[in-house]
Amino acid sequence: LSSLHKSLKLKDNKPIIYNKSDLTWKIYKYLGELFFKIRRFNYAEKFLLLANQSLSERKSPEVFFLLGRLNFYKQEYNKSFTFFSQMFNQEYIPLRLLREAKSVFLNLLLFNTFEQDATDILAKEYFDKPEEILRVADTYYMNDNFEQALKLYLLSVKKFGVDSSLLFKLGFICSKLRILDQASYYFEMYLSKEPDDLDALSNLAFIYLNLEKLEEAEKMYLKVLKLNNFSFEATLHLSIIHISLKNKAKAQMYLEKAKTLNPASQEVIQLYKIFKTELK
Repeated sequence: LSSLHKSLKLKDNKPIIYNKSDLTWKIYKYLGELFFKIRRFNYAEKFLLLANQSLSERKSPEVFFLLGRLNFYKQEYNKSFTFFSQMFNQEYIPLRLLREAKSVFLNLLLFNTFEQDATDILAKEYFDKPEEILRVADTYYMNDNFEQALKLYLLSVKKFGVDSSLLFKLGFICSKLRILDQASYYFEMYLSKEPDDLDALSNLAFIYLNLEKLEEAEKMYLKVLKLNNFSFEATLHLSIIHISLKNKAKAQMYLEKAKTLNPASQEVIQLYKIFKTELK
């Protein structure tokens, strides 16, 4: 630190050495890095900003990275994101710097949601592995941030293709967002690869029920019962389907079975009242 401060003091007295050279901004950058290492974050930011200001035309991706990392440590996530955005918009990023920058940036995305801007950055060629995007998308998915998760899953599909687990998540998210036609498409695709997945069958059956595709819903719930004869949900919904179809015998059969599986269910009690009203 002492040597760098002396360099700054000498700068004004030796214009030939410093004129149109990289020394000025690099001295500020080194000071910023040193203050960061001793956790003097305010001084670190001061000198890193000076380094950035000293580069009038050509900006340094390294300075943007250092400012992004610094603000991440300070938990100033929006400021950190702004500097990383500027860094990833540079034409060239050294490979050594890129690996470290990607690691910090992906961690940053786990702490906040940056909407479309984050998707635009992850779409760049710098992010060339599916797990980089899916790691962030899965975090949004688990936190019920379905809109942002959907954007990132679709980005991953566009860049790297799709696998079975991703089809299930896309179906589930679309069903949560009430995009039911798209949800049924993804679950149908998933079940073409994993035909005996009970969760997918149940989800697709319920989507068909909401879309009033009663025959398709019945087929799905019958598949569920074939794999799990004690599924209360499938049994209850089959009774609803047959009440809607005015099929008294089957509606009563599934109602009785649902009552056996869950005698205290309020849903069964309410459905009995509907059954008696609709199918006298």
